[in-house]
Amino acid sequence: MALSRACSSSVYNVAQLRIVSNIIALFIPLRMLPLSNYSVRPNVQFKVHLDTLLKPERKSLRETRKQLGQHGGAQGRNPSNPSPMFLTSFLPDDSNTNKRLANLPEESGVLDHDGTYTLKGEWIEALEDPKRLSERNGGAKKSDVVLLYAHGGGHVFCSATFHRQLVTRMLLEFGPGARAFVVEYRLAPEDPFPAAIHDLYAAYLYLTLAKHEAIQLLQNGAKGQHHTTPINPKDIVLAGDSAGAGVIIALQLYLRDYVQPSMEPKLEMPPVTVLISVRCPP
Repeated sequence: MALSRACSSSVYNVAQLRIVSNIIALFIPLRMLPLSNYSVRPNVQFKVHLDTLLKPERKSLRETRKQLGQHGGAQGRNPSNPSPMFLTSFLPDDSNTNKRLANLPEESGVLDHDGTYTLKGEWIEALEDPKRLSERNGGAKKSDVVLLYAHGGGHVFCSATFHRQLVTRMLLEFGPGARAFVVEYRLAPEDPFPAAIHDLYAAYLYLTLAKHEAIQLLQNGAKGQHHTTPINPKDIVLAGDSAGAGVIIALQLYLRDYVQPSMEPKLEMPPVTVLISVRCPP
């Protein structure tokens, strides 16, 4: 980060910022040298079917607009709401359709011919320290903690590789068995809001419901690349730093307000959230 701050006076656009961050990422292996007893599985990929992923969101939004039209609007209790006719004009003719709703931000990126896009990330796991193995009971339970981590970077740069040291240090504190899936969520300006939120939602389904109809696992020629057993939401910790922390907060609100009302069975929410700020008051 010191290098990025030193170069900040000469960085004038996102492209230059990404070049600086990529140069810094080249030194990550050197920063990892003091650490031991961990494993990394980079470039884990799975496909996300966007229309299927957004079914709960679109259904919730349709219901919200209907309620506003019936009970709100300019003639309702809240004069700041749009008129019922204005809201009704946004609704598709078929109330059961899964088409996008007018005048609301949605995906703007390019999809594959089958309506999917590829989401990437990396798995990191804390391993047993051979030197301390004799100190532990043979039946000692390993950590079940799984971090779903969103990296920082102002929504426009950085990566899972850039944050590998930070996440690994967190896992080593949790102890052997602790794992993290660091999401390579799509970045602005190529993929603006709400792409990052959708990516974290897809990653949460990948961890807890890998057989969900919106998720298609890709092996990429590597055996054992994906986890094979659904992870208990009670073991998941939502975590992020800087801009990634903001994405994590947005994910929680998204799950509560857009997914849960229209999804059956309901998703179980993770009990713990860790938010990290790079700027703290003195």
